[in-house]
Amino acid sequence: MALSNYKEQFDKMKPSFKDVPSYKHKIKSFDDFMLKGWPTKKEEDWRYAKLNKIEKVEYQNYIFNIDKPKALFEHGFDFPVNNLVFRNGIFDKQLSQLSREAISYIKFKDHGCFSPLPGLSKLKDSSFYNLNISFNLETFYIDIPDNVVVPEPIVFSFVYDLDSTTMYHPQIDIIVGKNSQVKFIEQHKSNENEISLINPITKLRLHENSKVKYVRLAQLNGPKIKHTGHFVSQQQRDSSLHFVSVNLGGEFNRLDSEFYHEGKGSYLEVNGLCFSKGSEQVNYLSRIFHEQGYNESHQLYKCVLDDKSSSSFDGLMYIAPQAQKVNSSQLNKNLILSKEADVNTKPQMDINADDVKAAHGATVSELNEEEIFYLMSRGIKKADAIKIIERAFIDEIILKVGDLNIQHWLRGLVK
Repeated sequence: MALSNYKEQFDKMKPSFKDVPSYKHKIKSFDDFMLKGWPTKKEEDWRYAKLNKIEKVEYQNYIFNIDKPKALFEHGFDFPVNNLVFRNGIFDKQLSQLSREAISYIKFKDHGCFSPLPGLSKLKDSSFYNLNISFNLETFYIDIPDNVVVPEPIVFSFVYDLDSTTMYHPQIDIIVGKNSQVKFIEQHKSNENEISLINPITKLRLHENSKVKYVRLAQLNGPKIKHTGHFVSQQQRDSSLHFVSVNLGGEFNRLDSEFYHEGKGSYLEVNGLCFSKGSEQVNYLSRIFHEQGYNESHQLYKCVLDDKSSSSFDGLMYIAPQAQKVNSSQLNKNLILSKEADVNTKPQMDINADDVKAAHGATVSELNEEEIFYLMSRGIKKADAIKIIERAFIDEIILKVGDLNIQHWLRGLVK
């Protein structure tokens, strides 16, 4: 396994971050990456992943490009948003658009900070996570103060100047103060036909009684693009998080997520939606940790697969011994449009408390011929009948967003 290309790049970067607080973390992360190398199917978390000889691609770390990509001016929203633009993982203040009100309550923290993972996190063992920590050029920090209601969604628009065999490692670190309410949209979009690796990390911390809606979109139309995202949330007492992940396109599209209930009375909804066609594949690895009692979490992932595409869902619900009175559920549903599509699903529970409610399950189904026939008997063409059934299948996820403008936007994307 040749990793000399990455060591050469890392050695060149060392002088640029030697004086920042994250220096020792970068050194350790890179050492861990070199020791472990790329993931293989021998690892349980990557058992169903088809990485297509990723170790043979010599990725080059991205640089800041002064040219302005056209996509920056077409963010695709027909409703008011605060649009924060990132080019190759670097925040671009000139091209971002914030309302005057948003400027007054959004605080940007010192870029020298470093936010460690929770103690139970398994991401520190991930090759892609360590690759991001090693090669990330800038972490974007945003701090929402206490007692603030943000009326317009805050959008993180990631635009990539895709070049052949380029790797991108953006990071976002978000803190939402006590009693505050905010909506976030994080979108990674590309249309290029390059062999690129997009490898972002997002960390979200919710303080007491805060309420957050978070929509994460990976829309990768390039057939050779690999996306390996990471999302970590930590919730304090009585906080509420509604999280929706939408994965569309790309040769390899994966999201590793971890959700932590660190305070009593917290509420969590995790929902995922993916579409795969051709030979595309989507992987979801989801972990929910109930470290305190009297909290609630519900998880639902849905995938629609066509042609020779594939998907996998690996979900774990952990309830600690002291986490009594927990109510938690997880479900994975898959709709197969082709007999050549492949689905692997593994919902799991690790329950160490005796006074809890917990449920998990998975379904894999094909199109229902009786439903198609019923719609056709009402004068609907077969192709339109199939679309109606597909829409009914996915609409459950979109409705869970709970914001009419964002729902309309998502429907337009998956149309």
